[in-house]
Amino acid sequence: MEPVNTDIYQGNLPGTVQEAPGTAGTLSPPPTAPPAGSDVPPPPHYNGITSPGQEWQTLQIHTPATATSGYSSASSGPWQPPGGESEKPSFNWADAPDTEVEDNENAIEPTYPMNQALQPIPGYEFTSVKESKPVAPPNMNAFVQTAPENFNTVTDIDDDSAKEALIKHVNSHCCYGKKPAKEMEIESVVPSSACHYTIYSSTEQRTTVRLFAPYKGEDIERAGTVGPPGVWDINIPPDNLYHEHEKVVDVPYTSTVDVCHGCNGRGFGKCYRCKGLGKVRCKKCKGAGMKKNEPCKHCAGKGKRRCFRCNGHAVITCSVCEGYKQVRFFIIVKAKFIVHKDDQIEGKAPVPKDKLRGVEGATLYENEGNLVNPIGSFGVAEVNDISRKLVEKHRTKWPSERILMQKHDLRGVPISEATYKWHEKPGQFWVYGNEHKVHFPKYPHNCCCCYICTII
Repeated sequence: MEPVNTDIYQGNLPGTVQEAPGTAGTLSPPPTAPPAGSDVPPPPHYNGITSPGQEWQTLQIHTPATATSGYSSASSGPWQPPGGESEKPSFNWADAPDTEVEDNENAIEPTYPMNQALQPIPGYEFTSVKESKPVAPPNMNAFVQTAPENFNTVTDIDDDSAKEALIKHVNSHCCYGKKPAKEMEIESVVPSSACHYTIYSSTEQRTTVRLFAPYKGEDIERAGTVGPPGVWDINIPPDNLYHEHEKVVDVPYTSTVDVCHGCNGRGFGKCYRCKGLGKVRCKKCKGAGMKKNEPCKHCAGKGKRRCFRCNGHAVITCSVCEGYKQVRFFIIVKAKFIVHKDDQIEGKAPVPKDKLRGVEGATLYENEGNLVNPIGSFGVAEVNDISRKLVEKHRTKWPSERILMQKHDLRGVPISEATYKWHEKPGQFWVYGNEHKVHFPKYPHNCCCCYICTII
C-alpha cells in the first residue's frame, strides 16, 4: 500500500484558503437544468462572441454532474475553458455585480464550503475533514523477555594518568600557571565511577482524517464493497525505530464520489478577480478613463480593462475538482513515530552531571526488546531504583501510543579523586571519563579571569 501525499489535498480543505479583503466570492447556483431530450443545455443569456453553438459548446461541453450521475462524469475528461481572449463574458452570472470592481492582482480565491452529507464509513464514523485525536491502540500483552543481568566493569584511572591529565588540562587554559601542576605532589588517587542510566521507547501514534481530491475516473476501492480495516489493523512499518518521522497511508475501501462542492458539478466557477463580469475597473485612472487630462494608457480611456485571470470570459476552471465536476472522498491514517528518552546519573563525586553526560565511559549493561524489564541486581541500589521508576514511566505515561520497541543501557563513567599537596596546602581535583577530562574548580594558580578561559 503506497503512502498518500496529503500536501496536494490540504489546500482543498475548508478554511485553508483565506479570503483577501474585498475578494469574497459566493458560490453561484448551477446552470439551468437541460431541457427534456437535450444532452446540452441552452446557454443562459448567450452573448454571441462567435456562433452560439461553438462558444456554448466550448463552455458547457459536459452536463453538470449530479448526485445520481455515479462515476461516469469524470471519465469523459475535464471541462475545458474557452480559448483566447474575449471582450464579453462567456457566461452571465446571476449574482455578478452591476459595475466593475477595481482590479486586484493579489485577489485570492475564496473557500468553498462543503455541503455534502458524507457517507459514514464503518469504524470511521467520527472521522471528518479535521484531523482526529490520537486513536488509542488495542491492549497488547507484549512478551517481556527476561535477559540475564551480566555487568561489565569500569577501568580505573591511576596516579600517572591523573597527573598527565592535569598537565594537559592546565595547558589548555592560558591563565592557569603551569608551576603548580608540575610541582604538586599527588598523595592519593581514589577510583570510583558514576552510573549513567538511559532508556529509549519507540512508540507510534495514529490519527485519521477525511480528505478529498478531484475524481478523474480512476479505479478506486469504493466504500461498501468490502469492510475497511481498522485504524490499527493497517500495516505501517517505521523507516527507523529510533528516528522520529511521520507516514501517511490511504485506508482502503473508504472512497466515495460526490458532486464537487466548489462548482456544484459544473466543472467551472465564477472568476474571483472580476466577480464574474469579465472586466475590472482600471486601477490607474480609478475608472475615469482619463489621467492628467489625457486618455488613460492602461485602459485606452475606457476606464475598465479585460480581466487577466479569466481573459474576459468570467469563468475559470474549478480549483477543487480541476474541472472534473466530482471529488473523491477518502480516509487516511497518519502514523507518527515518536522516540521518548529519559536518563539519570547516579554518583557521589562533585563533577557536574552535564559534564558526565558528554564523555565516554564503559557500557556496563544493555538490553533491547518489545518491552524491557528494569535492572534489578546491580550492585548500587540507587541505580536499580532509577531503572524501575523510568521503566514504569515508559510503560504507562503515553496511553494513546503503541510501544514498538524499547532499549536501555547502563554506562559507567570512571571518576578518580586525586588528593594533592602544593606549598604545604592540600587540595583535590577529579579526573573523569575515558578521555581523562579534569574538573578542578579551585586551581591554586589562576592569574586572571580572562574571557577565553571562562569559555573553556
